[in-house]
Amino acid sequence: MGFDCGYCVYFEGPQSWPDSGRVCRCSLHDVSLAVELRGSGYKEGGWFCRGFRDNGDCTHPGLIARLLGSRPSPLFSPAASAHFEEIKDQLQPDTLYGFYGGGGNLKEFAFSELRETSTQAENP
Repeated sequence: MGFDCGYCVYFEGPQSWPDSGRVCRCSLHDVSLAVELRGSGYKEGGWFCRGFRDNGDCTHPGLIARLLGSRPSPLFSPAASAHFEEIKDQLQPDTLYGFYGGGGNLKEFAFSELRETSTQAENP
């Protein structure tokens, strides 16, 4: 689908992956995004919030596009983008969503919980 914090204008990430220092964060919500990371420091699945804004990097130069020198295709389809725009006002404003939750549902993390977890990690 392609919606992921890593392709959002508000994402602040590490200089290189993996994010072993767990520095990735959202500048819009001023919250750590370490919850998105596996123990390896790489992201687990796709993540987004209702404030997602494409940073312009939501394209992937697939193998065929690279071989033919054609334009990269979007990571998410125009239909998916239109659907997101259609439903985003129905999403909670203070919630981080992750794909591949239990029972086929989205994972949901309140930003307030993520701030508390981040504060506890900084002040053990």
